[in-house]
Amino acid sequence: MKKVSILCLMIFLSVFLTACSGSDNISITQEESDAIAQYCAHLLIKYDKNHRDSIRLLDLKDLEKQIKEREKAAEEEARKNKPKATPTEAPTPTPDADAPVDSDITPTPEAGEPAVTEPPEPECLSIAEAGGIEGFAVDYVKHGLADSYTNAGEFYSFSAPSGKKLCVVEFSIKNNTEADAKFDAVSYGLNYRLSSEDGKMHGPELSLFADDIQFYNSNIKAGESAHATLIFYVSPDEVPRYLEVQGEKKFIINLK
Repeated sequence: MKKVSILCLMIFLSVFLTACSGSDNISITQEESDAIAQYCAHLLIKYDKNHRDSIRLLDLKDLEKQIKEREKAAEEEARKNKPKATPTEAPTPTPDADAPVDSDITPTPEAGEPAVTEPPEPECLSIAEAGGIEGFAVDYVKHGLADSYTNAGEFYSFSAPSGKKLCVVEFSIKNNTEADAKFDAVSYGLNYRLSSEDGKMHGPELSLFADDIQFYNSNIKAGESAHATLIFYVSPDEVPRYLEVQGEKKFIINLK
């Protein structure tokens, strides 16, 4: 099966690249290009011996089915947890201008203002503790929204489909030991879920980036740090609220 899949991939790439070099170019959309890149990433990860020995990866169709089921479950959970509309209260009397002002009173949201989803309580103090990771510190650095993203030194870019934005979350992985050590992300079994202020939840996308924190598998020198990323699709009007990292325990990264 491995030889057949790799052979098919090589034939496809050979035909594709040959066509691109000839006079009759094959025109493909950005979404088709991203789909090809993600399929290549899946095959490369699936037959990487470092990953194959530690975890069984699903076929692409099963993986897509699992992602859709996970997103559907997240949306259903968000609907269940969405706060219900509160009944309209009678207007309160206008206070006397000379009356003392209570500074501890929190102003109420204006009518029609959506309720903000608050992050749950974390079960541990760090990402490393959530995954039972020894010898490394994994810290959130920043996040941002973009139409496309390219890593320094990488050979391709990751683009958002029509009607979506990329939410790119960046991390720092530091080797706290006195010797070079490999950070094998798959063996730690961490899962990630992004939640927006309106309660929508998203699972991360697959990418070909070498520093994708879901599949990061590289040596880091003693005392040095490496860069890692995680990419989500979100709607243009969404505001990312928090990132949930689930392993042996749960850690919450507040993105506000």
